[in-house]
Amino acid sequence: MQKKKTSKNTKKKTALIKKVKEVKVEVKKEEAKKESNLEEKISTSKNIEKENLKKTDFKLIFLVALAIVLLGVVYIYFSSPNGGYTYFFNRGGINYYSNILTPNESFTQLKQQSVVYVSPILEENKASPYFTNSLNLWQIVLIGNKINPIQLIRVTENNELIYCYTNFGNVTDSNQISVQNCKAVLNNNENFVVYIEEGNKGVLLENNKITVSSKETESGQVNFAVIKEIFPNAQEILDIVNQKIYGIS
Repeated sequence: MQKKKTSKNTKKKTALIKKVKEVKVEVKKEEAKKESNLEEKISTSKNIEKENLKKTDFKLIFLVALAIVLLGVVYIYFSSPNGGYTYFFNRGGINYYSNILTPNESFTQLKQQSVVYVSPILEENKASPYFTNSLNLWQIVLIGNKINPIQLIRVTENNELIYCYTNFGNVTDSNQISVQNCKAVLNNNENFVVYIEEGNKGVLLENNKITVSSKETESGQVNFAVIKEIFPNAQEILDIVNQKIYGIS
C-alpha cells in the first residue's frame, strides 16, 4: 500500500513540475513578447524623432536659404546704380532717377510752365545759407527764362513740417502760411514744384516735380549743376546778374 501512495505522489509532483515549467515558459514568452513590443515602440519612437528632426532641419535650411535670397535681393536693389527705378541717368556726375520720365521729358515739362514753386527745406531757428543760395539760383535762372518762381520755404522742427513761408511770386513779400495751406500747394498735381532737400546726392524726377538732394554744404553746387542741365543759358544769366549787382564781369 505504501508503494502505491509513493508512486501516486511522484506522479503528482512530476505533473506539477511540468506545469510549473510550462507556466515559466509562457511567462518567458510573454516577457519576450513585451520586450519585443517595447523595443519596437522605442524603435518607432526613435524613427518618429528622426523624422521630426529631419523636418525641423529641412524647415531651418529652407528659412535660412530664404533669408539669404531676400538679403541678396535687398542688396542688389539698393546697391544697383538705378536704386530700383525704371530710369537712371548720370549727367555731370549727378545721378537722375525716375519711374516715369527721362531727364529730357522732365526738363521740357518744367520749361513749359509759367509758374514754378521752389521749395527748400529749412530748420526752425537755423536758416541755412546753402539752401537759401540754392533757392536764389533757381529764382534768378527761372526769371531769366520768363518763368515766374514762387518761394515756398518749408520750415521743420524735429523733422516735422510746422509752417511755410511764401512770397506768392512777389520778391518783396514774405508770408507765413499754415501746414495745411502749404501741403495744399505741394500736393496739387497741377503745380510744378522743385524741392531742395538734404540727403544723398541725386535728382528724383516725377510728374510736375523735381527733387534735388545733396549735403547741405554742396547744395548750391549740385542745384546749379542741375539748373544748367535744364537751362543751357543759366551761367550767362547768372553772370549778367552778378555784373549788375556786384560789377563782376
